[in-house]
Amino acid sequence: MSREINSCIICDNAAFQPLYYPLRSPGRIVRCDHCGFIFVQSVENNRSIIDELSARQVEDRLRCSRDLDDLADCWEETELTAKLAEAPALQANAVDALERIARYCPPPGRLLDFGCGWGFFLDAAKARGWTPYGLEPLPGHALYSRAKAGADVLTDILRDGTYQDDFFDVITSFQVFEHLPDPAGDLSRLQKALKPGGVLLIEVPNIDTWSVSLLGKRHRHFVADHLNFFSPSTLDLIFRKYDLEVVEIYSPTRKMSVRHFVSTWGGRTMPQGVINGMTNLLQGTPIWQKQFGLNLGDIVAIIGRKPL
Repeated sequence: MSREINSCIICDNAAFQPLYYPLRSPGRIVRCDHCGFIFVQSVENNRSIIDELSARQVEDRLRCSRDLDDLADCWEETELTAKLAEAPALQANAVDALERIARYCPPPGRLLDFGCGWGFFLDAAKARGWTPYGLEPLPGHALYSRAKAGADVLTDILRDGTYQDDFFDVITSFQVFEHLPDPAGDLSRLQKALKPGGVLLIEVPNIDTWSVSLLGKRHRHFVADHLNFFSPSTLDLIFRKYDLEVVEIYSPTRKMSVRHFVSTWGGRTMPQGVINGMTNLLQGTPIWQKQFGLNLGDIVAIIGRKPL
């Protein structure tokens, strides 16, 4: 996969300012001089990027399987144990998003989760009356979504014609658009698949936040598979460019267990000795699985409506 951007995907400006070159980034990060959109202009290391070729290399037996036994041969299974342990918090986060969506488009109807992962959001959506659809390029994740959420999940990337026009009442996408080689093209495809009056919710890391200003290129947003770095203002601009009426922009509060906070968040910011000490102290106690909410402003979500 190669990606060389010569004009901004939001404003078509061709003048960029070099910003960062983080150690783990797939390429140099620049900022558009006109609208401020921040992105990797040229991909120099693509080993962590999901593209059309990698999506087509999925084994046929996994592409449509609903048999959980097929996960035994899939490298993704090792990630599932941690996800299942965090399932109550993931379900709570899904309910928060679904309640926001219902303000603008209540169930029933067809809901697509673009980049649906293990399907926890689709499972929550089905329980609240939605007919769940998903698109997920990782075969093990897609298989589990089909098996557990009973959703219609395609193992693929989004393409022209993947879905018919004006088909979905709601489309969601959580922590996906930062990974996409063609975010503008994918947003256009999703807009076409959305019914008039339907709503689209996209959640991404927020580049315009105090922690990025403080940590710069050392921030956790800059990793090997992040290509695009949105802010509330650039999300607003790209939604308006693709004829989506912005109805809400917000910073979600993320619910998580103490276990997840120590093992995942702590692993990025604290010495291993501190993490080990906290784990030994708390593991096996009621506190270890206790949920709490965290909002550092480093995640942003936008909800837009397709005009009638």
